[in-house]
Amino acid sequence: MRFTGYFDDGRPFLRILAFYPAISIYGNVEFLVDTGSDGTVLNSTDATRLGINIKKLKYAGKARGVGSATRLNIGAQGGLMLVSDNNKDFKLEQLPKSEVVVGIDYSLLGRDILLRFKLHLEKESVYLED
Repeated sequence: MRFTGYFDDGRPFLRILAFYPAISIYGNVEFLVDTGSDGTVLNSTDATRLGINIKKLKYAGKARGVGSATRLNIGAQGGLMLVSDNNKDFKLEQLPKSEVVVGIDYSLLGRDILLRFKLHLEKESVYLED
């Protein structure tokens, strides 16, 4: 299966359905493909748009490598549903951590998910293959 993304201002993104069933949160997120990020995280804008009240989340520490950003624990197991290019197949991936990072511009698709796939990143195309 292939999951194709797009470039915006030279940055690679993938649109992925994020879900947190225990708290009834579901929604599409435009994740920046970030091979330098250990983990996949939501930014506060996407978390709020999905219905997560970030004021009620527990502090999980400072985020390393992104200045003064703060990590918050969502407190519910999360996952991602990647829909294939033919819109008929999908793949579910459980997130090892469920965190929001306050102080970053984009939600990040990190190595915890990227290393489960073959990542193709070329001049004008980005996609994951199963």
